[in-house]
Amino acid sequence: DDWDELAKPGTFDFYLYVSLVLTCVIGAALAAGLTMGLVSVDIMKLHVTLEADLSDDDEAEERFERDAKKEENLLQRKQEILQGGISSHGELADIDAELQRV
Repeated sequence: DDWDELAKPGTFDFYLYVSLVLTCVIGAALAAGLTMGLVSVDIMKLHVTLEADLSDDDEAEERFERDAKKEENLLQRKQEILQGGISSHGELADIDAELQRV
């Protein structure tokens, strides 16, 4: 009978198997959580945050929002050009140059 081969509670093998199972479950949860955290990071927002001098004044916040929106619009325009199949290399170069300035 298969049930006779299982580790009995209170034995070393039982606690070893329980600890291995818990380690696997915790490891899987940790990997899933870190993956979700990584996926939720917006690279452009991080880039703009690093580049912007964000002090506590409202002007800095407005500048940050304006730059973030400008970058988002430029990236959307670049994506539209690339997906459209008609690539204007000059326009793409202009967008890339403008992204470098933001």
